[in-house]
Amino acid sequence: MLAARLIVHGGQLSVFAASFLVAKSEDVKCLSEYYEGRDGFRSVPLSPLVYTPIAHRPDWYWKQIFQMRGIDPESVKSGYTEAWLDFLFAGAQEALTLCSILGGHYWDCILDVRKVYDLARASEKSAFAGRLAAVFGVKLAHARDQLPAHLRLSLCAPASCTEDQVIQGIFPLAADMLMGDRPQRMLGNASFRDVVVADEVAGWHDFDIDFAIVGVDGCGTTSLRKNMELHPDVVIKGDGEETILSYELANRLLPLKAQVEEYNAQVQERMTAKFNETGHRPRVVGIGNPLLFQNALARKRLASMPRLKLGSPTAPSSVKEVCWVCIRL
Repeated sequence: MLAARLIVHGGQLSVFAASFLVAKSEDVKCLSEYYEGRDGFRSVPLSPLVYTPIAHRPDWYWKQIFQMRGIDPESVKSGYTEAWLDFLFAGAQEALTLCSILGGHYWDCILDVRKVYDLARASEKSAFAGRLAAVFGVKLAHARDQLPAHLRLSLCAPASCTEDQVIQGIFPLAADMLMGDRPQRMLGNASFRDVVVADEVAGWHDFDIDFAIVGVDGCGTTSLRKNMELHPDVVIKGDGEETILSYELANRLLPLKAQVEEYNAQVQERMTAKFNETGHRPRVVGIGNPLLFQNALARKRLASMPRLKLGSPTAPSSVKEVCWVCIRL
């Protein structure tokens, strides 16, 4: 069990755990770094990491997001338009960048709200529901079924912290507005690992993608992809249309680190296979999907790869449908 509270006296760090004192030095390091930089870590804006249209979010959720970022909720009525996507995507990028500047890693955490309610002592149930209502400025009846099933919270933690340390040590401190000043008491004999899932977040620039072949159906992007892969320096991820930036990551505004690592490992396997086949190791990695550039969220992801450039049309000007190639120069 990790510490529920940290107190510093004259440079000496005292760690009080809910059940017993933390023994591992790495746990103390993670928690002490968070406490020392707590104001900075907590200043990273609360930012959704998964895109959903305004119409699919409770009013209280997105209005609170706006207010916390100093924006009048009534000024944004974009619904499904790209203005709403622009706002959410920019917020996620800003939060990731700020967390990195502070020397931290960004985490996507999901709290099982109803399970917390089930585990809480009778005297704590109403207090928990009350804090949830106060944080989001809404009226919530103190009844289990009227609570949201899950709550996604992003947080910035020191780079030294592991997943387990984030869940059991940092999350209770970062979410004290929901869990109170004695968070372990809320869970009784359970631990935060029973109610929280945490995944480290990465950036779109972390993908091993050097260029993307995009366009529309019927304009020759498939032929271009096949011809480019004949070059010994080039490897194309996947035998068909690559969907990593459009469908596989669904509506994520930022990818999870595990997703990036899995994709990059597949790229390395592809490069090794071509090396074994040709004796020449490829140096450039590309993806191809003729419909990629028609997806607004995919365009945002491509734009977040700083060296990715939009090249010239690959088809003659007489062709009605224009094909484009994005190349990282």
